[in-house]
Amino acid sequence: MGEAHGGTKDAGENLQGHLRVTFVLTDAATAEEARDGETLAPTELLGAASAVRSDVTLRKLGVDRFGVLDRGLERLGEAAVADRLHAAGAAAVVLAGGRNAAGGLEDLIGVGRRLNTGRAPVRIALVGDRPEDAAAVVAAGAADVALVGDADESLPRALEAALRSPADGGEPEAEPRWAGVPGACWQGPTGAQLNGPPARPARVQAAPAWDLVDLRRYAASGGESGVLRPAWSGRRALRSATVRTSRACAPGCRTCHQSFGSSARDRSVRDVVAELRDLVHRRGVRRLLIADHGFDGRPERAAEIARAVARLRSAPGRASLSLEFPRGLRGDGLTPEVVEAFLAAGVRRFPIHAVTASRRLQRLLKSNIDLRAAAAGIERVQASSGALVHLELRLGLPTETAGETAATIRWAQSTAAHTAAFLPGRDVNLGPAWTASEGDEHDDYPALRRRALLAFYGSPRRAARLSRSIPRLLPDLIASARPPLKRLLRGLS
Repeated sequence: MGEAHGGTKDAGENLQGHLRVTFVLTDAATAEEARDGETLAPTELLGAASAVRSDVTLRKLGVDRFGVLDRGLERLGEAAVADRLHAAGAAAVVLAGGRNAAGGLEDLIGVGRRLNTGRAPVRIALVGDRPEDAAAVVAAGAADVALVGDADESLPRALEAALRSPADGGEPEAEPRWAGVPGACWQGPTGAQLNGPPARPARVQAAPAWDLVDLRRYAASGGESGVLRPAWSGRRALRSATVRTSRACAPGCRTCHQSFGSSARDRSVRDVVAELRDLVHRRGVRRLLIADHGFDGRPERAAEIARAVARLRSAPGRASLSLEFPRGLRGDGLTPEVVEAFLAAGVRRFPIHAVTASRRLQRLLKSNIDLRAAAAGIERVQASSGALVHLELRLGLPTETAGETAATIRWAQSTAAHTAAFLPGRDVNLGPAWTASEGDEHDDYPALRRRALLAFYGSPRRAARLSRSIPRLLPDLIASARPPLKRLLRGLS
């Protein structure tokens, strides 16, 4: 596969008899995900790689060479991906999709089936928390085994089962190799689907193996599908990295479909800070994106991590270091200490994902945001600096009444937020307490959105607030606009 395919670097020397595991991100990135900061290095896949690399049993089996191939970054077709993987001589290939919400499973199946030849490596697919996806991958012949749930513990066990031969003390080939692997799904000799024990959440989340990718190729903030463009500060491209400090949304919100399990599992602050230092000191990262939903849900912890970023930012030559929250903040955790720490860490934009002002709907969503505390936190940010506060709310949620819609609009209007987005809410999953019916098909979202935008931006006080804040942010706005303007001018010439 070479030394740098998919933005990768190989770990371990090319020694005869030693085993390679290659991790493959099978899908491309959409333009929307690029704008939201999603088309960055595959953090979850790198976390799985770290768990495999640190496993003592696998090291004893000779697994000491690793690589990552990002199909979207390399812009490769299915056949080209298969050719590279065969040329690399991997003993096992770990396939993962999901960065592209549309077509991610199909892409994974397409790549996996291309590898189903006489010289195929063992194929292990990571499918998230959907058992039906695991069944589809296995039924299509795209993987020898598919794993449901967190891969940190199940993936090393699946690799161990795959790589052990009978001489090593493993089961004979006629026996189900994956029977003891949590979350495993595979086809038996008769074609019937078989399953291992139920998946269980990982006890410890591994820090991503950042050394397996070249982060210079992932300095992305926007662009067309499959093209990763750099974020800019003046004339210098800013290297970016996504950091997960916990799994599962802090309030247990069901809108993320429990993709990391139903309970929050935090990494230790010490471990997170060590990763941040490594990214900034050794890998030159200048944009740190926190991938947690509602990062301010535990204010003391959020402030401690932000203060560590502020200390990194205070070093000479690191004034451009910034902290961002592409998946939003709750708002009610913006205490004076948190706001002070965030601003010192280089936070320029506070995205508040409050969803709704209805207490009933918040209970169904299990978000339970304290709207008074959130409004006070927004006021605190607005009074402290030139940072922008952006609200994200949803209108037309299932079962939402006219009064609840009006309350959401009034709450947004009453806050000191600078900008707001009012998104459609009809597809939000309210959990088992709500069942869709034909009456829910009526959609008056366009009218609701017009009403909300007129109410929010029609305030003279908000216009004055924006006019005071934008001049302080103008240098950053101009620097961000310079590269696309240059491309536009080149296209016109």
